[in-house]
Amino acid sequence: MAKDKYTFKGIGLSHKERKEGRKRFDEYLETFPHLAKILANQQALEELIWAEAIQERYKNQVSPDDTQAIPLPLQKSIQDGLNLIIEMKDKLGMFILPPPMDTFERIQDIFKRGDGYRENHPDDYRIVCPHCKKEFMLMIPTKGHETVITPFFEDKVIRNGPLFKLYKKGVVTKNEAARILGVSPQYIDWLGKKYYGMGKLENSNEPPPPDLNPDTGPEKAPESP
Repeated sequence: MAKDKYTFKGIGLSHKERKEGRKRFDEYLETFPHLAKILANQQALEELIWAEAIQERYKNQVSPDDTQAIPLPLQKSIQDGLNLIIEMKDKLGMFILPPPMDTFERIQDIFKRGDGYRENHPDDYRIVCPHCKKEFMLMIPTKGHETVITPFFEDKVIRNGPLFKLYKKGVVTKNEAARILGVSPQYIDWLGKKYYGMGKLENSNEPPPPDLNPDTGPEKAPESP
């Protein structure tokens, strides 16, 4: 990429032409990435877009009435403009298929597109940490994800009181509680210490093992320290 990105100016064009020209300028750079590597190519590209805008002005002077002849001076201006546009596009290498980007250039292009998306869609990446309450930005887009209303969010924290009561009683295991909430077992430990007064409990609230001897009845669940 060019060290300093060229800014399209559109001198001599109307407001509408300048707006359309700026859009076309960006489209050309995206379609022909080799033009963006050299500043002179970007400057020449603006001259091409200027010539295309003037060409459209000449064409707009042609009467839509097909029975009316086009004046010779106007025909010459249109033909000269067309020749100039073809010559400029040929010099800029726009009639040949640009070589594919190598792996490094492709990765850099992906990074650039991601940076641009984050700048234009900041709300897609802003989130609050449930631990420290600090706001941070995600590096992946969330736009397009389905919005789901879930009972597992309390005060911006993934947790569920009734589920934790079952966990403390040994009805569900730590791993089962983690799978239900979609979190890790370590997160369950953190919830117990932070919100449910369980202290430094590790596996102490696991349910009793299966009863291997029905005649003697189920084993007693281990008690919490």
